[in-house]
Amino acid sequence: MSVSASRSHQGTAASSRSLRGGERGALLVEFAFVAPVLIMFVLGTITMGLSYNRSISLNNSARESARYGATLPVADDLEGWLNSVADVARDAAAGDLSASAPGQSICVSFVHTNGTDIHDRTLTVIETSGNRVVIAGVTCFEDGRGSDERRVQVSMQRNSDVTTAVFTSDGVLSAQSVARFERA
Repeated sequence: MSVSASRSHQGTAASSRSLRGGERGALLVEFAFVAPVLIMFVLGTITMGLSYNRSISLNNSARESARYGATLPVADDLEGWLNSVADVARDAAAGDLSASAPGQSICVSFVHTNGTDIHDRTLTVIETSGNRVVIAGVTCFEDGRGSDERRVQVSMQRNSDVTTAVFTSDGVLSAQSVARFERA
């Protein structure tokens, strides 16, 4: 190999090394533009997934507690019965309805307006931020069922945020369930 061929080969290798260094700089600049968008997308996806998980938890909790109430005998204490169903609703939500959850609300109703039994009346317990109030003659929601059917209504809600690096979107997650009362 001649000296001139060796020098031209070295010149090509040196210029290709400097070209690769320039490409690395361009790659860093491109990454600086793409990284914030990528981080916002990942953060938004994670917080949206958490909100969706909370929504599923609330729906399952509403169904589970309404079914529990439909099969739980009232005995002599309708208010105690309502509190038991509300406790099951809160516990079944796996922490998503704790008293400290933002916008936390649980409503449980025993609905029956036409009847002769002592428990054939509508009574509702509403828990907001851990405080419970019992109200007579009010239901949690309009369910479209007849006035001669005993039933259990459970309604719950809480606030949930979807956050990206740039903005936060506030939302309210809610769930409702109704079950025909099967116990005397």
